[in-house]
Amino acid sequence: MKIIFLIAILTFIAFPTGRGGISPPQAALTVKVLDEFAQPIAGARISIRAADKDNIQKQNGKSDQNGTFTGQMPSFGFLNYSTGCEGYYSSWGVYRFKRGAMNGDITEWANRQWEPWNPTVEVVLKKKGNPIPMYAKRIDIVPPVADGTAIGFDFIEGDWLTPYGKGKVADLIFSGTGTFEKGDYKVMWTFTNVGDGIQVHLYDGGPRSQLASPAKAPIDGYLPHVTVDGEGRIPGQPGNDRPLCFTFRVRTVVDNAGKVITAHYGKIYTAGYRFVYYFNPIQNSRVLEFDVKHNLFNDLKFTGPINDP
Repeated sequence: MKIIFLIAILTFIAFPTGRGGISPPQAALTVKVLDEFAQPIAGARISIRAADKDNIQKQNGKSDQNGTFTGQMPSFGFLNYSTGCEGYYSSWGVYRFKRGAMNGDITEWANRQWEPWNPTVEVVLKKKGNPIPMYAKRIDIVPPVADGTAIGFDFIEGDWLTPYGKGKVADLIFSGTGTFEKGDYKVMWTFTNVGDGIQVHLYDGGPRSQLASPAKAPIDGYLPHVTVDGEGRIPGQPGNDRPLCFTFRVRTVVDNAGKVITAHYGKIYTAGYRFVYYFNPIQNSRVLEFDVKHNLFNDLKFTGPINDP
């Protein structure tokens, strides 16, 4: 039975829609666009797409007064969707249907439909505030030494501390162990000052926003250290997705009671063996919306421009 089903799957892949082959089952999806107060957004741009490597079908439209738009088309078991609206950060995601519709004779698939039929996914758009210039740069997640040696990194200079670079202030301290070859590489991020720290914002599996981080850094809840693997994931956390982001507080000064007097805030997006950090230069400002047109680093020809807020 498994062999027959595998042959059916391979036949289905070999004869995609648009080549005179068998059409895949129909799928329908309703996207509902909301603001951060759970109110519907009318007039938002919505695109729903079904694709394989050779063929893309899509339906574009705008949300109605209830914030909804529905698309229907042949699908290979999933539908991608994206949303956007003036004054908001765009969001996108993918809905994966149950595989029940793939059972049975391959010649009947075109008469079937993916289940559940026409589910509704809610997408929350984050409103754009007042993006500011920041120090934003892409660096390797691997420090120059990976034998447990602690190495500092300066967010304003955008470089490691001496003797590995021209950095002056150890905003974030890296301590790497293991190797990529053995698959056991890990790096611990620690900090210099009392009150410095980091927070992990895990991905919940839902739609992703163009602004992956909070609009403002949290007031408290910062951890003195965190460990990540070579892909920027938290070892032991369920799932394979990287965290949405990390928010940090550095250059902190506290009073005798431990209350924060001054600090600087920022965020980190991990991506493979590299990460992008954003450092807010304004003391005590917790704003994390980056103005992509005003990076305080003028020359990023070796690491590339930063285009995400």
